[in-house]
Amino acid sequence: MNSSWKTSSFGCAQDMLRAKQRISCSQIVIGALAAMVMLGICGCGDFFNEKAGQLESKAILSDISRIRENPNIKNPLPEIYRRPPERIDVKDGVKLFYFTKHHAATGLAGLITKQLGYKVTPSDATNQLIIHCPSDVEADKVLEFLKTVDVPPIQVNIDCLILERYADKTMDRETTIKIENLFGNKIALGGKEGPEFPGASLRQEKRSTFGMDVGYWKNKGLTGHEVRVLVDVLVSHGYLKILMNPTIETVNGKTAKILSRDDVPITKIVTEKNTPPYSLTEYQWVEDSLEVTPHVFADGSIGLKTNIKFGSSSKPKGVVQESVITERSVSVAENRIRPGMSLIIGGLRKTEKREVIRGAPFLKDIPIIGLLFSSRDFEESGSELIFILTPSISSGGMEYTEMLEQVKQKQAPIEYKQGLEK
Repeated sequence: MNSSWKTSSFGCAQDMLRAKQRISCSQIVIGALAAMVMLGICGCGDFFNEKAGQLESKAILSDISRIRENPNIKNPLPEIYRRPPERIDVKDGVKLFYFTKHHAATGLAGLITKQLGYKVTPSDATNQLIIHCPSDVEADKVLEFLKTVDVPPIQVNIDCLILERYADKTMDRETTIKIENLFGNKIALGGKEGPEFPGASLRQEKRSTFGMDVGYWKNKGLTGHEVRVLVDVLVSHGYLKILMNPTIETVNGKTAKILSRDDVPITKIVTEKNTPPYSLTEYQWVEDSLEVTPHVFADGSIGLKTNIKFGSSSKPKGVVQESVITERSVSVAENRIRPGMSLIIGGLRKTEKREVIRGAPFLKDIPIIGLLFSSRDFEESGSELIFILTPSISSGGMEYTEMLEQVKQKQAPIEYKQGLEK
């Protein structure tokens, strides 16, 4: 009877505890609802209205991403700039006012002063020349001179193609051996913490953190009776292909440059005295640039002064195939290329092969068994680099509406269809 009374008392206590938990949960829910109502009454209801913020954010992003047509594209050149040259008689001669058609006012002013000896005042704001001539006859000579030199400059398009190919193959073998009480006597063989004959881990520490051991291990952890013979073999293959195709246009004789830079993070392990090793992240610029100065000659050929630089942060290197930062460049004082032709202005082909064999003297030379007393670190890599230039006479541009349509197509979202995977 006492046991049944204790059981019923324990059941009542559990029921009361559950009831209190239900009451406390109900109180929490009621309190939260009351707080929300009070915030709404006090004017803080927008705090819980996430829909308004989502719509506002979507509207702003949609408006910013729109490509708007430039309303000024059809504005004509002011009529005053299209008038023929004007003259004003002054006390000691004639003032000739000439709006330049194809060249900057400063450059033409220097030519007139140097070739004809007249005083010229250039106006860069209006691209106008004010020339002082002794008479109308001399002014006519100046106009004839300007008709000859103020001609449309040639605009040159330079297409640059840079190709790099790289492949790397590594194979290393490490051997760990530990035999205690060899032949039943107190003779030990091996027993170091790491491999007795290390491979690529000597030049790349990360190599020791992965791989697969194959061999025999008996009495692991049993002091004095442990036998361990393990061979760790790792083969790695990696490759890199880079294709860069910058294009640039410039006027004959003028230098043009295009530049692209990325700030790439580099993680380093720092070791200092009396301090545990720690990692440090630094940033390094990886730069791609093309700088050219074209010169067009009367025979149709185009001379190019070229400086090219490009970098990469994805080149796999070593047994770990860890990405490293590389930089390539070529500089050529002048090349002559006919329009429509391409010229390889630079190229580099390089192969490297290295192999290191470590082992115990005499024992490593025993067939088959020698694998247990030696290690091997082998790496072979090859790279090819080509710089190709293709200059041509530029067409001078394209229709604005056509260009705008191409940009809109590039920015348009991809249309997905049912069942379309690629």
